[in-house]
Order: sequence, then structure tokens, then C-alpha cells
Amino acid sequence: MKKGIGLFFLFFLICNTGILAISPQSNRFQDSLTLVKLYTETQGTNWVIKWNLQTSINNWHGVSLDGTGCVSSLVLNSNNLNGPLPNEISNLTNVRYLNFNDNKLSGTIPTSIGSLSNLEDLILDDNLFAGILPSTIGNLSKLRTISLRHNLLTGEIPLVFYNLTNLNSMALSRNSFYGTIHSNISRLSKLSYIDLSNNLFEGTLPSSIGQLILLSEIYIQNNRFKGELPSSMSSLVNLRHFWANDNGFSGSIPDLRNSKLISLKADHNQFTEIPDLSTINTWGSTFPFGLDIRYNKFTFEDLIPLRNFPSQYLYLYDPQDSIYIEKMIYIPQGSNYNIKLYTDPSIPDNNYKWFKDTSLVFISNHNEYQLIQVTEADEGIYSGVISNAIIPGFEIPISKSRVIITDPEKCNKPIAGTTCHTAASLCGTTELHNYCGNLGLKDTTIIHGYLCDSSLLLDNPRWISFVATADSMLFEIFPINCSSVVTEGNTFSGLQASISTGCDSNREVLYCMSDCSNDPFILGGNGFQIGERYFITLDGCAGSVCEYLIKVIEGNSVFRLTQPSAIQGDQAFCPDSASHLFSIKTIPGAEKYQWFVNDTFHALTLDSQIVIKNFASGIYQLKVRALNNCDTTLFSSILFQVFSKMEAKQLNISKEGKDSVFMVACEIQGGNPPYRIISGNGNIDSLTGEFYSQFILCNNGYRFVIADRRNCQLTIEGFESCGCGSFAGIIPNDTLQICEGSNFSTGAATQVMRDSGDVSAYILFSDTSDIPGSVVKYSTSGIFAYDPIAYRFDSIYYIAHVVSRPNHLGQINLLHPCVSISNYSHVVFRQKPIVSTGPNLIFCGYEGEINAFGNYTSGIWKILTGGNNLIIDSALMNLTKVFAKVYGTYTLQREVFNLFCSSQDDLQIVFRDSIETQITGYKFVCSGQTTSLDA
Repeated sequence: MKKGIGLFFLFFLICNTGILAISPQSNRFQDSLTLVKLYTETQGTNWVIKWNLQTSINNWHGVSLDGTGCVSSLVLNSNNLNGPLPNEISNLTNVRYLNFNDNKLSGTIPTSIGSLSNLEDLILDDNLFAGILPSTIGNLSKLRTISLRHNLLTGEIPLVFYNLTNLNSMALSRNSFYGTIHSNISRLSKLSYIDLSNNLFEGTLPSSIGQLILLSEIYIQNNRFKGELPSSMSSLVNLRHFWANDNGFSGSIPDLRNSKLISLKADHNQFTEIPDLSTINTWGSTFPFGLDIRYNKFTFEDLIPLRNFPSQYLYLYDPQDSIYIEKMIYIPQGSNYNIKLYTDPSIPDNNYKWFKDTSLVFISNHNEYQLIQVTEADEGIYSGVISNAIIPGFEIPISKSRVIITDPEKCNKPIAGTTCHTAASLCGTTELHNYCGNLGLKDTTIIHGYLCDSSLLLDNPRWISFVATADSMLFEIFPINCSSVVTEGNTFSGLQASISTGCDSNREVLYCMSDCSNDPFILGGNGFQIGERYFITLDGCAGSVCEYLIKVIEGNSVFRLTQPSAIQGDQAFCPDSASHLFSIKTIPGAEKYQWFVNDTFHALTLDSQIVIKNFASGIYQLKVRALNNCDTTLFSSILFQVFSKMEAKQLNISKEGKDSVFMVACEIQGGNPPYRIISGNGNIDSLTGEFYSQFILCNNGYRFVIADRRNCQLTIEGFESCGCGSFAGIIPNDTLQICEGSNFSTGAATQVMRDSGDVSAYILFSDTSDIPGSVVKYSTSGIFAYDPIAYRFDSIYYIAHVVSRPNHLGQINLLHPCVSISNYSHVVFRQKPIVSTGPNLIFCGYEGEINAFGNYTSGIWKILTGGNNLIIDSALMNLTKVFAKVYGTYTLQREVFNLFCSSQDDLQIVFRDSIETQITGYKFVCSGQTTSLDA
């Protein structure tokens, strides 16, 4: 409501101002509404100078009216306008001047602004406008000034922009405009001021710019322009200020000597020629005025003509860009090379100083430097300076160039592999130094593996292996002439590399350069094991094809195997089958070890040790040497002796006590007496070697160890059955689950063999570690009766078949050495479940209820008598109903189960049609006794 009243009051004020012409009300009223819209949309209550909407618009700050009472000028600079410029601004049809400089206006410039046909000046500097320029600006045919400096605008200048033929001043600096300047700029014939600086414009300036003869100021610095400035600019006789610095312009600066230049800023470009502008006498004397041509490619041929530049004017020319020579120069060893500059050929008195690294190496007046019969000593960073006495104190630098000496004899010798397993094998790092080659084309048919980890697969790799000569090594990799590869819209070029150990699953990457590089890079560091083999992998980025060169910066030396240490091992030992270890210290880099016995090749091992065994008595020489693909060591040797061998002669075994015991006797020969027994019970003559044992139970093994003076040992061992040939056979090995009260048996033994006089039986026992002492029952038939006293529930027992000599009672003797016991069957005794159905029952009628209880897991009711005349409601339930079809007596059984066994209990039930009196108690009563009737 307040807003509506304000608008009505505003209309009232407008209608009573007394400045109305013929039908002006609609324009003035429309302008008033537009201004109110502008006020509200740009947060007028926060303006620095606010409008009083209760007063006439001609009293509002920044508003000027024409003779018709309509808005002709709107100047609201630096007034804190915030927000978008409303489209309704186009309703100010009489406005000629709009100035919103230095506010916070945002959004896009409304396209409706193109309807302001009377607009002459549009100033929107220092705001937050974004987006592209509306093409409707091209409709502003009366526009003289457009200033959009310091916004967020982007895009190209619309072609219709060049229709503004009355334009005098165009300022678009400090935005993000891009694209080129169209040749139609010549249509802006009244243009005297143009500022396109600090944008992203590119390309060249059109030659048609030379037709804008009224131009006095051109500012195009800090863009991306390149190429030559058009020579037509020499026609710009009114030019006062021309700033083209910080671009990529090249060639010659136009001849502007017909103009009256105050300032020309051409610094930070690539200009190579300049006319003699010292004849101009209008230069400014203080920065940024005057002539600034620093940081270009001018030489003394260009600068000497300017030496007479008037001293009262500002003239900046020092420094200039370096004279370019190749960044990397590769020179084959032993050849000659000229570093040529091609500068100032017409000036013979230039002075050229050449430096290698930081040392001055040559001074001459020639623009070249010659390297003769180069060696690696000539490698380094070359640079220089050029001076001329005509311009004292000024030098032009010569850019730095790195000279690299190559050895073509090492290129692809041997050829690098395409996989780890086919890698070129080099000895040490001297062979690797100056190794060179080239990458092939990408081959997708081969799985090459990975560079650093599984996330970076190889494309066209080359593999070179080498033996480490130091624990710290540095390699410099030089990518040369790498091609460009376009993959999914991205361009790749350069080389990647890694250093690793082993191949396939054993491969460990030590150092890796995963970035694509066209420049030399260092790879390596600490952590190398001297003598171990390592692999350098080179790969082109996305398959980029490169030449390459490898230099060893640290650790360049020839690898030599260290000589073997003394052989360690037993120098004398017994002639046994034991393993006798001989070894030397591991030699770094050795891949194999050759072992010789008495100058005859014996074995080839991968490690530095060997096992000697089963050698006959004698004296031997053992020699070893280490080798790899690059080197072989001298021999290391040792003598060792194998002592005389002991033997047991005339071995005799005698039996006693009805084949119960036996004795071993023999004669020890060889070795070095005296002899002694170190294992087993017996007696020996230490000098003659006669030996006999104590008695041993038959059907047992024997083992005696005899040692001589040198502690060499002879083992006498065997087994004596004493004729015990009985075999108890095999019985089924099933586990028997025996329910309470049940007899049981195992299957009959098979494959039984009995010696004459042997007896047999089946035994039930409880401890396999003490069978004789844990027998519970014997059975000759294999059938065992249930014994509730002897058997325990849920304990494991065993059944076996036994054959042996009889004892004095004719029964089986479990303690005789000839006893034979079969395999076992397991037996477990299980308790039956308990069940009770209670007392017998009588039911009146045809229906009744029965119940059972006990310690079982499941059960079922069964009908024993009564047949089809009785129905059980739920036979599996303990408590259930029963239904009789006819009266009578029925017998039921409840059969129950646990995990192993079952039990039963019977129940008799009677169905009657009425209650009958029954007499209970004693039927016969003696004198003096009583009875009772129970109905």
C-alpha cells in the first residue's frame, strides 16, 4: 500500500511540475517509473546519495532533464548501486548520457539497452557486469563513447559493433574479451581513442587500422596479439600514445615518424627491427611516457641508429632478450661444431664473450664459437654476451645452451629389449654411460607391464639392465625429438622412465619419473646393492616416439667381481652319508659358482656354498670360482680328508627262550681303534673289534652305534622277528553305537595268519596306549554280552582281533613279543531314553486324552490292539486326544527316541457308555478283617 501511494504521489508531482509539453506525460511518467524501478532493483536505500521519492525527479541526484521534462542524462557514478541493471532502462528513450561508473552492478548488460536510440555516451566502468556484449549495442547509431573498463565481460566483439560509425572513444580494458580485431574496424572512422588492454585478444592487428587517421591513443597492451604490426600504421599522423607492450608482436615496429608521439611502449615483445625514432621531438620525458623498447630482440644493428635519441626524453632499451641458440646441442665425440649466432653480420666491431659454465673461455669479434674434436670435457652450459663500444655499458646476452657429447658407437649396442626378459644386458655402468637408442611405435599386441605401478601401463618401452657398481648412483635421461600423440583430445609428448629390480612379480620399482618430459631429468639415488642387476625402463608418453641418451652422473665405473674368500668347511670328516657344507662369502654380482674336485668339474651352484657327501676315503682338493656375464674370478681352494671307513663283518644273530629273545654279534674292521659303544647295550673289544649285544625281545628292532678314535661312527641296525609270522588280520573300522542292554559284535577278521600253536581272541579294551592293562572283555567268537557293570555310557572303547602265543593256561598271551593286534573298531555305549505313559485309563464315551513323559527327544504313539476302531489325534505329541468308534479295550504304545536309542511303554485304555460300580479291595476277608467297596 505504501508503494502504491508513493507512485500516485509521484504521478501527482509529475503532473504538476508545469514543464509539460505536447503529450509529454507518457514519456515523463514512463521515465519516472523507470527511475523508481532502477532505484528499487539496485538497492537504492543503500545508495551513497539516495533519492527522495516524495520529491520531483528533477531534484533527484544525478538526474538531468531535457526541455520536454524527460531524462536526458543519468550520472550515478560511485553511488553504491548494487544488483542487475533493469531491462526497463530502455524506457529512457530521450537519454543521451548514462554514467554508472564505479558501482556494483552485476549480471549481463541488458539487450534492451540497444533501444536507447539517442544515447551518445555509455559509461559502465568498474562494475561487475559479466557475460557477452549484447549485439543490440550495434543499434546505438549516435553513440560516441563506450567505456566498459574493469568488468567481468567475455566473448568476442560483435560484428555489429563496427556499425557505430559515430564512435569517438572505445574503452574495453580489463575484461576477458577474446578473439581477433576485425578489419571492419576501419568503419569507425571517427575513432580517436581505443583501449583494449588487459584482455585475451589474439591474432594480428588488421591493416585497415591505418585508415583511422583520427586515432590519437591506442592501448592494446597485455593481450595475446602476435605477428607484425601493419605498416599502414605509419598513416596515423595524429597518434600520440601507442602502448603495445606485453604481447607477442614480432618483425618491425611501424615507421611512426610522421606522428607526434608522446609515448610508445613496445616492451616485452619479440620485435627484431625498429626505425630511427630519435627524430621525433614530441616524446615525453617521464615514465610511462617516452620510448620503451626493452625486452625485445633488438641488436646493435637496431640500437646504434638510436644512439642519438634526445637525452631530455625518456628512452628505455636495456635489457634486451637473449640471442637464441639451441637449448640442447648434441655433438658426436671427436667431431667439430660451430655455435653460430647469425646476428649483426654488418657490424664488424661487436665484441663476443663466450662462457662455459661460469668461466670465460673465448673472446672474439666473430658471431660464432667453434668446438674442435670434442670430448666429454667439452660438455657444459655455454652462454655469452655481446657488446659494442658505441653503446657503452650495454650488453646483449646470448642464451644458455647445454652441449652434450654423444658416442654413436654405443647406440643400440646391444639392442634394448621390448620386455623385461629381453632387456639389453650391460656390465657395470661404464657400458651404460652414453648408451643411446630410440623407442619404437606403440605395439598393442604385447603386454609390456607397468612403469611405476599398475596404474601406469607401458606403451612402447625399451629395457636396459646393468650391474650396480656403487650403492648410490644417478642417471640423466635425455629425451630427444619426441613426437606428439593425440589421445582423446589430449596431446602427449615426451619420455617417462623407471629403475627397478627383477621382472614380473619379483619386480620392485626403486625410482620412477611418471611425468611426461621433453627435457633431461635425473633418476636414481641411494639404495643400490653393489653387484645386483637393475633395469632401466624407458617409455614414450601415450606411445610418443623418442630418441634417448643415458648418462651416468654418479657411480660410473667398470664392474669387477671381488676375489673369493677362503673356503670354509670341515677339512677332515668321516666317510658317512652326512652332508658336509663348504662355502665362501657371497660375492656381489656373482650369478654362478663353479666347483671343482681334484681339478675335475663337480657342480655349478647359484649361491656360494656346496654340500659334499658319500665320498670314499682319501684326500681331495676343492676349488671354486665365481662368474657372471661380465667377469670371472680366480680360484679359491681347500684340501679335505675323508677318514677310513668302519665295517661290521661276520654279523650273526642267535635266538633263545622259545623265540622270545635274541643276541647280535659281529667283528668291527677298519676305522681307527680303539672302538667304543656310544648307543645300544652290549660289549666290545676296543682293539680287536669283537662285539656282542645283550639279549633283546624278539619281534623288535635293534640299533648299535660304534665309534672309533676319530669319532667316526658305524651303525648296526635291523629287525628280528624270531620266526613270529602271525598276523591278526583286519576288522571293520566302523564305530559301533551300542544301546543299553544290547549284545554286540564286530565283523570277522580277514587276512588272518597264525603260526603253529598260536591262539586268537577278540578283545574289548579302553586305552590304546596300554592294551594289555585296559582289557575289559575277551571273546573267542567276537560276540560280546551287555554288561551294565563293566560298561560306561558315552565312553569310547575299542575292539581288536589278537593272535599270539598261549600262556601257561592255554589262553592268549598279550605280553609275548610275537603278539599281533589288528586294527581297531570304536565302540560307544549309549543309554536308552526313559518313557512312561502312566496308569491304564477308563473313559466314559468315545473320547479321551492320553499323555507320556520322559527324557527323550521325540516319540510316536502306536496302536497295538483295536485296529481301525481307534483314532489318535496327534501321534507325535506327548499329550493328545484319542477317539473310539466302538466301546471296548484298546492297547497303545509310546515309542520314544534320543540320538542313538529307542524305548517303549504300553498303555491300556477302556471306552464305556456309563459309569459302572466296581468293587475293589480284598475279595476274601479273614476273621477280624474289614474291606470296603469303591464305586
